[in-house]
Parts: sequence; structure tokens; C-alpha cells
Amino acid sequence: IDHQPDYKRLLKNHLEERMRVVQAGKSGPEPHVADITLVRDYGGRLESLKARGHMLQSIDVAKAYGKEKAIFKAEGRLAKLDKRLEAQLEPDNQLPVLRAYVILNRTADKHGLMYDYRLANFALFRCCQSSSKRFFGAALRVREAPQPSDLLWENQDTPWWSRLLRQLCMFVTFIIILAISLALIYVTTVYGKREAGVQLSYIGNEMCDPETNYSGAPADDYICIVSTAANWTKDFAEAEGGNILNCWCESQGYAKLVEDTSLVTTCTPWFLKTARGIGIMTAASCVVVLINLVLQYVLIAMAYFERPLSLTNLNKSMMTKIFLAQTLNTGFVLFIVNTYGPDGMRDVLKAIPLIGTWLFAGPFADLTRAWYVVVGATIMVNMLLNMVVPPAVTIANMFVTWLLRRCCRGRVKHHSELIAYYTNPDFDIKLKYAQMLTTVFVALTYSAGMPLLYLFAFGYMFFMYWADKVALLWCSKRPPFYDALLPKESSEKLLYAIALHCVFAILMYGQPCVFPSNPVGGDIGKLIAEGESAAGEHLQGWWPRLTKESTWMFVAWLSFMLALWVMWWLVWAFQETIGTFGTLLWQLCCASKKVEDADTIAAIQRGESVDSIRQKTGKTVDIAATMTWPEAAEIIDRCSPPSTYHMEDHPDMLEIAHLMKAEYTRGSEVNPEGGELPVPQHPGDSFSAAMTK
Repeated sequence: IDHQPDYKRLLKNHLEERMRVVQAGKSGPEPHVADITLVRDYGGRLESLKARGHMLQSIDVAKAYGKEKAIFKAEGRLAKLDKRLEAQLEPDNQLPVLRAYVILNRTADKHGLMYDYRLANFALFRCCQSSSKRFFGAALRVREAPQPSDLLWENQDTPWWSRLLRQLCMFVTFIIILAISLALIYVTTVYGKREAGVQLSYIGNEMCDPETNYSGAPADDYICIVSTAANWTKDFAEAEGGNILNCWCESQGYAKLVEDTSLVTTCTPWFLKTARGIGIMTAASCVVVLINLVLQYVLIAMAYFERPLSLTNLNKSMMTKIFLAQTLNTGFVLFIVNTYGPDGMRDVLKAIPLIGTWLFAGPFADLTRAWYVVVGATIMVNMLLNMVVPPAVTIANMFVTWLLRRCCRGRVKHHSELIAYYTNPDFDIKLKYAQMLTTVFVALTYSAGMPLLYLFAFGYMFFMYWADKVALLWCSKRPPFYDALLPKESSEKLLYAIALHCVFAILMYGQPCVFPSNPVGGDIGKLIAEGESAAGEHLQGWWPRLTKESTWMFVAWLSFMLALWVMWWLVWAFQETIGTFGTLLWQLCCASKKVEDADTIAAIQRGESVDSIRQKTGKTVDIAATMTWPEAAEIIDRCSPPSTYHMEDHPDMLEIAHLMKAEYTRGSEVNPEGGELPVPQHPGDSFSAAMTK
């Protein structure tokens, strides 16, 4: 608009006028705008200005220590940053406004304004917005704002197209990094298998045995059939030695070998080989944990690059990426390495360079008993480490923070360092959600045949609960006020874990050698027999497994979940067309402004408790509706600051907001004697001195 210096006053008058129109003919206090915070277009410089504030602070610290070399390097980086910031902008109060965060005096005012602009969320209706609702000819869009502490101020002036482009770039980068991490874990697992030299055992039944011609099969092509080896004598096995002795020891079983000391001596080579294999596969599991830890930090940096507007959106992006990567690395790479896929699938995958020949080329075409010894045991080790490592890392971080304070507090020479040591770290909520989802997904996927995973999942929840409780209450700084987006996203993702549980339960319980089960009988069996004739050729091969007494309930539940997902995806697919049209009709015909219950508000103001009012009326009580903004702001500042959207009040900007403010206002000033003012140099004031000005 042409009146940028008066933008705040004009916007306030416009919004108050619109609220008076909505309130016309109704009793109540005069609508009032309590506060407005404008976000102006600094050309994406807010993030750079924040970095400049940190650089100025680091130079102060280096000067306090007299580190000339560090000062020289920091000032060099500062000069480069200043060069990027040299582009002169108009004075601060002349810059265009991107958005405004508005605080109203009463919740009734908020509901009235949201109702008045309810159609502004539709692009067509914004184009046709009436002139009385427009602000100097521009259509307004009113939405509920995030909490003040949830804002990322350094990203507020990033254009929407830039954020979209960054998200697309990061999506492609995420796929590449995920592929690299999967390849590393894949190679580690394959190498571990080869070095471990695990000898598979067979019982002579094709349905119950692993494949014999698979990638990584022993070079000597020796096949250990335990049913035959059980008939050998000890003397014969000792005389033959090598694979014959190992096969005979395998057929004896662990319990018998431990009880008979003579067998321990005889089977010492087999024990050593088995222990070596277990050690190598455990080391491979530790490598998986290490790769997951490194991947966390890489994905966190990527999420920051996307420049989201709020911490909630930032955490959502990081949570999703970390969850997908860790779940695939922990629970599914090992499964793919050891699975023997159909011939057609393996022929297609061979086209992938380097690792194509290893994909779905393992020894197990089905989840046979040997699968539990080789794959299941390694997954158990992965989950055992997952039960211990995350809580241990949380406790270790608390100990490191305490140790740094004890050892370094007497050596610091700058106030900002002391503040940094005594400022608790953030409570990393997105990582907690991602780890929890990974644990639940992997545990539910394989728990049908390995119920011990439930114990590991319980152990993770138990240890993580107490570690997080101590970390959150004693060793973390006050978290921002998040909305319900993260728990909602997590709850939706857990539905997919149910489907995975059903799929793997059918695979495990349908294996006739591991879980023998009869076909379904009775009336249900008759219906199934009729359905078998109508089943397709490919489905008929699976029909006996799907119709067992041990699996039919999982099939029914999986079918229900698939039907639910089809409806869910249809709703999502048509949401932008039919769904939007339905929402529009609702807003036009049925939407109504929320009306505050005057009797309930009066009862609260008389001093009645919320519980008693809820019991009498059965209504939900909104405490905020009983207060004006000054009353609510006093409580917010006391219990959960900040109460305003001002940048300088944001918890993450307290230490450097004064530096940022000084720089981006000074850089736009005009020299009274003519010409532009130079880019300001480092003033040399320490943080403590700046805070006292």
C-alpha cells in the first residue's frame, strides 16, 4: 500500500471495523485489536542477519580471550556476510508486509473475525472478495496463527515459492541419501554374512528348507541335512571333521551340547565358528545403529534448509524422514538381504548397478525355521540395541551437560559462554517420535512369530519414559508450545504398522513347517471353498495359507484395513475438488459464528470451579473466553512466555535480537549529509554491555 509507515494503525482500524460489522446488533464490549506484529519483506535476509548476530557474539568471545587468529578468521567471515547484505533496502517502515500476527482482545472477537473471512481460504472467493473486506484493494486471508514460541523468525521473510523449491530439492536429496544409507547397511549386512560363514541346516523337505542355489551360497556346495546327521555316530563325525562335524554338532542341539561336556570338546570348532558368526552379525547391527545416528544429523540439517515457518512444521519434516530411514535400516534391509524373491523380480532388479544382483537373492523364499535362526536373531539383536542405546544417549547427554558446567564454568571469560553452559538443551521431540515409531513398526511387523519383540518394545518404552521424564523436567529448556500436528501424524502412521503386522502374521503362521494349522471349517470353510474357485491363478497359490485357522482372522482384518485405506485415499485424492466444493457449501450454508455461553462465562467470573460447571451443564468450558487479552497476557508471561509475536521476545532470539534489529534498521538509513550510510562495522561491545544499554 502507499501508507507503509502507518500500516499497523490502518490494519488495526480495518480489522476492528470488520469485527464491529460482525457484532452489529449484539451486546458486548467494543471489539479491540490488542497487538499487531508485522513481518516485512527483507528479501530473505533475516536468516543471514541472525547468523551475523551470532558472528558478532563469537567475535566478542574471541576478543575476551585475546585470540587474534580467531578474531581475524571471524571478521573475514563477517566481511563476506556483510557483502551479501550490502544490497540496500528501503527503510524498515517502507518495506512490503508479507503477513501480520494479530492478537485480539477477546476470543469472541477472534471467532467473529474468522467467521467473517471464512471464505477467504478459497482462491476463487478471494478474487471476488468484497471491497469492504479488502485492505486497500488487496484480499485478506485470515487463519489461526501458531503459538509465539513456535515461530521460526529467521524464515518468516522466505517467499513461498522458495520454500516449495527447497522442499522439492530436499525430497530428491533425501531419496539419494536414503539410498546411500540403505546401500551401506546392505553391503555391511552381506559382508557380515559372508564373513560369519553361517551354515544353514536342512531337514530334507523342500517346503521347510532354505534355497540351495542363492547368492552367497557356500563354495563347496555342502548342504547340511540335520535329519541325516542325527543318525551319525560321534566317532564318524570326528573322523570326517570339517563340514560333516559341524553338521553333526548342529543336529545335536544347543541344550544337549551344553549338558554333555564331552560334546563340548568335540564341537569346539563349531562353537567357535558359531560364536564368530554371532559376533560379526552383532557388529553389523552396531554399524546399523551408528549409521542411523549419523543419518539423524544429516536429515536435521536438511530439514532446516527447507525454511519452514514454524517449529512444528520443522519437526514434522524431520520426524518423517528420520522415521522412514531408521525403520528401513533397522527392520527391513536385513529382510531383503535374506529373502529369495521370484525369478521375474530378481531379473528386473539385476539391472540396478552394484547391488542389483544381491537384492532378493538370499536363501529364504519363505519364513522357515532357519529364517528365525539367521534373520530373526539379528533383528532381535537390533531391537535389543534399540532398547538400550536411545535411553543411554539421553542419559549421557545429561551427564555431558553437567560435566561441562562443572569443569568449564570457572574458565569462561565472556558472559555469553556462561549463558550457553547454563542453558539447557532443547528437548528433541521429533527424534523421540521417530524412535518410538521405528520401535513400534519393527516390533509389530515381526512380533507374530517372535513375541520376544514385545518385551524389547516394552523395555524401550520403560527406559525411554524415565530417561525422557528426567531430561524434560530437569535437563531441558522450556519447549515451545506445539500444536497437535506431531501426535496426529504419528497416530496416522501407526495404522500402517497394523497392516504390516497382519501381512507378516499371515506369512509366519501360514508356514506349515513352523506353525502347522488346519484349514478353516464350518460355515466359514464353506464360504472359503466357494471363494477358492473364483480366485485368480496367482491367488490360488496363496489360498491354502490365507484360509488356515491361524491366519483367516488376520486376512479379514487386513481386508478391512485395505478397504479403509481405499476410502481414505479416495477422500485425499478428491479433497482438492469434491472435498473443497463440499467445504465451500458448508461454509456458505451451514457455518455459523461460534457464540460464547454467557451463563458459563458469568459463572466462572463469580468464582465457580470449572469442574462444577462442567458437571452441572455438561458443557466444555473455555477459560480464555472469560478474560480480556491483558488479563490473559499476564498469566501467559508468568507461566509460559512469550505472550507476544515480537521477534525480540522470542526465546531463541533474546541474545541476538538487539544485534539483528540494529543492523537491518541501520543498513536502510539515509545519511543526513547526503549519500548512503556504510554497512556498519562491529561495534566491539560485549554481550553484557549491550544488554545493559
